[in-house]
Amino acid sequence: MPEDRWVAVTSPRVLVALVLMIAFVTALAPTPEAGAGAPGNLRVASQTSWVRSDGVFQIDLDVEGPAGGSVELTVHPKVDNRSEFESSITDGPRDLPLLVVSSALDGQSQVSFSVPLTVDPEPGRLTLVDPGVYPVEVSLLDIDGTRISRLTTHIVLVPDTLAGEEPLAVALTVPLRTDVALQSDGVVAVTPADQGSIDSLTSALRAVPDVPATLSVSPETVSSLDNARLNALRDALNGRLLLPRPFVDLDITAWLDAGLDSEYLNALATGLTTTIDLLGIQPATNIWLAGSTLTPNSLATLGGLGYEQIVFEDDQLEALDPSAFPLTLTQQFLVEDANGQRYPSAAIDEALATRFAVGADPTLAAHQILAEMSVLFFDQPGRPRGVIAAPPDDWSANAGLLRIVLDGLDGNPILVPVTVDMWFDTVGSAFEGGQNADLGFILDREIESTPAFDLSAFSRRYSTAAASLFSFSRLVGPDDLALAEMNDLLLIAGTTGLSATQSDQYLRAITAEVNESIAAIRLIDPPRRITFAARDGAVPVVIENGIGRDVSLLVSMSSEKLEFPEGDSVVVDIPPGVHEISLDVSARTSGDSVLDLTLSSPDRGITLDSTRVRIRSTALSGLGLIIAGIALLFLLVWWIRTRRSRRPNRRLIVADADPARNVPTPQKV
Repeated sequence: MPEDRWVAVTSPRVLVALVLMIAFVTALAPTPEAGAGAPGNLRVASQTSWVRSDGVFQIDLDVEGPAGGSVELTVHPKVDNRSEFESSITDGPRDLPLLVVSSALDGQSQVSFSVPLTVDPEPGRLTLVDPGVYPVEVSLLDIDGTRISRLTTHIVLVPDTLAGEEPLAVALTVPLRTDVALQSDGVVAVTPADQGSIDSLTSALRAVPDVPATLSVSPETVSSLDNARLNALRDALNGRLLLPRPFVDLDITAWLDAGLDSEYLNALATGLTTTIDLLGIQPATNIWLAGSTLTPNSLATLGGLGYEQIVFEDDQLEALDPSAFPLTLTQQFLVEDANGQRYPSAAIDEALATRFAVGADPTLAAHQILAEMSVLFFDQPGRPRGVIAAPPDDWSANAGLLRIVLDGLDGNPILVPVTVDMWFDTVGSAFEGGQNADLGFILDREIESTPAFDLSAFSRRYSTAAASLFSFSRLVGPDDLALAEMNDLLLIAGTTGLSATQSDQYLRAITAEVNESIAAIRLIDPPRRITFAARDGAVPVVIENGIGRDVSLLVSMSSEKLEFPEGDSVVVDIPPGVHEISLDVSARTSGDSVLDLTLSSPDRGITLDSTRVRIRSTALSGLGLIIAGIALLFLLVWWIRTRRSRRPNRRLIVADADPARNVPTPQKV
């Protein structure tokens, strides 16, 4: 490597001369924008995350630059606040340099700088006395010294000891959410990009297993993972905090406003069950990561479920008075729900969230995140404070960035990694009196949520599909595999971000699946006429179950002339195939009767089939028997009387013991 050229700027005269020279050069030839002129690029390959006063700052750079060009490293005075930190990145440092060192490019693709530090001035070492965050500007220059590209990273100089100072509690909260994997046709499709994001997240977390972190994982994503990725995620979560989520992303306020309270609670319960079943991990029972539309009313609902510590996005809350809170708020505060209940709360640091948006240099982004956290520590090092750092929910995880942040937190003397529950246990509360107040009323902040989307039209379509699915569940039983998939489709239909067309595709898929299943369950037509010789009889009913699994069916009977000794409906369990059951009926009178049969789900929500049977009873009824008995008695009396009336009157005949005397005596003519 070519010999580095060092310029340590310490003399006041040298500083004045340098200022005049910079002003003169700037007036004659303004510095081109990054990327202008000859082609070239700079990226950070690695660097020191933090260093003590007698340590060495090391940075390795990947360089694409012109032959004969050079790389220049400039160290600037420390920043005093976050505004100066941001300016050092976006505009470049403006203060006089403390050190300038350069290295010529002789065709190599990597350039390294080692900057030894010291408190007391020594030749060849950079003198940094005060702990803090020092901007380091790296410039790629062409052969004429014209800047082609630049970047700004930082030296984080930590105190040798923390005398009465509290390290900043850092709750790194990482989301894992992919596009919905379960499609409306039942196919599970995880895109290569989502697979890469999952693999990046798990590999980074597994590489640094002892660093606390908090994860917010979509249960629908978990349910779509293959065994290898599921095992990797389970391993990455070991010893870390998992936050609760519904099965898919749902806008709680929109669902409550649409009257879908129980449906939202079902989605939450499904999410918790899925997470526990697949990962074997119980999510936090008292911490909630709020969405952008959370209102005091929906907060009250969450409070009723036991969620008592709330993490907000900063723009969901009223702005703080800058005169009372000139620095970033790094303490707890209270938020009140619609019932007057107050909840310990925290806000995700908005500026840090934007740093996770990785460009071409994830290593640089990671070190800027660590440096900005360090700026927060140096704001008020004597107070128990903390920050919640979380990428946006749609963040595509970058293993390199996440690994560097975790490594940079591990053993860091001024930044201590914690989970969110530990954060609430560690970090103190802010007071109404302002940033420096030590006593008084705890700071209250009002919710200023984004208006929720109107789900009234969706709720009607959703409720219809849900009712059909509920009836189907009574038919096939709660453990049916097809039912489980249809329940997932129902929940996915309400996912935040889906269009109305996409939601309807999921709801129509449920209706089609239910209709296809119930079409395979029917009554085989019984005989058109059944004759009973007695008053009581049994009607044979043949049922075909063609859906390939056991079903529970309700058979209902109705008739004007028939009675049903066992009730007018009966629930029967029918295995696959064709099966016959018998229904007991009783005829009130002899003659013809009509029996209507209906086959439905046990809750009567789905009608499967119906038919009509004519029944003839030849048995006499009780009244008929009485009438017949009376008629028979009348006939018997009539017969007896008639027979008596035809007998001769014995009193008109002369009795003679000699029969011969009864023969008439011939008369003489």
